[in-house]
Amino acid sequence: MKITYKAWFILLLVPIALFSCNDHRLGGSLSPVRLRLKTTNDGTTLVTYNYDSQNQPASITRNQITSSIMHGDPQRVLTDSDPYATNVFYIRNSAQANSTVIVFPPVLSNTSFLATEYGRFNTGKIFFNVPVRKYTYDFDTSGRLTRISDFSDAPDINGASYEYTGENITKENVFTSAGHGDVYTNTFTYDDKINPFYGLLDPQINARLRFSRNNILTLQSAGRGAVPNTTYAYEYNAQGLPTKLTTTVNGNQSGITTFTYESY
Repeated sequence: MKITYKAWFILLLVPIALFSCNDHRLGGSLSPVRLRLKTTNDGTTLVTYNYDSQNQPASITRNQITSSIMHGDPQRVLTDSDPYATNVFYIRNSAQANSTVIVFPPVLSNTSFLATEYGRFNTGKIFFNVPVRKYTYDFDTSGRLTRISDFSDAPDINGASYEYTGENITKENVFTSAGHGDVYTNTFTYDDKINPFYGLLDPQINARLRFSRNNILTLQSAGRGAVPNTTYAYEYNAQGLPTKLTTTVNGNQSGITTFTYESY
């Protein structure tokens, strides 16, 4: 999706979304049609989602690079010790034995937690001794995301705090390098249709998409390092799901993204 977000911020928002939602019935809770997102294509990157029998993303392929999500490690593919056997693992570029892995708690719910990214040995096992990065997720008492931080040490902290209106993030306060880099605020408006990224585990989808029920219509940004003001226009299918997104930045069309779905 051609959205002009800061690259670091897209990548730090790791693969956790609406933890309490296992049935991603995008047609709505009363819909006889059970749909889930299958592909997105912005003309440059084709993203394909594959799911397990529990309707959880099992792999995500961007062009030719596939990353995997494991819910537990009973076969000890990644770990040798019992304490980690039931964790959730996101394996970046899983075809590469020594790629990094982000380790999440065994039970994912809308409560605050820490996730840690590690390297791997050439055997594929996780090297737990030296963390690569750490990620904190904070939620309020209603289970809404309030803050994400990404860091390796104290001076190197990136993140954002969030404010909601209903079930949508309407304000995002972004900071990089512990506030010594970019510091800016994004505000958003939404349509009333279901957002296909809502509740979807995907590390390269921004939190404002994964934690908001509806689709963003406008982005207004202000501050040091602010991103361009952007509008989003959608075409929908019979279930009210986006099939086409046209992105306009500062009045100029910047990209088109198409969506496909599959029933299950």
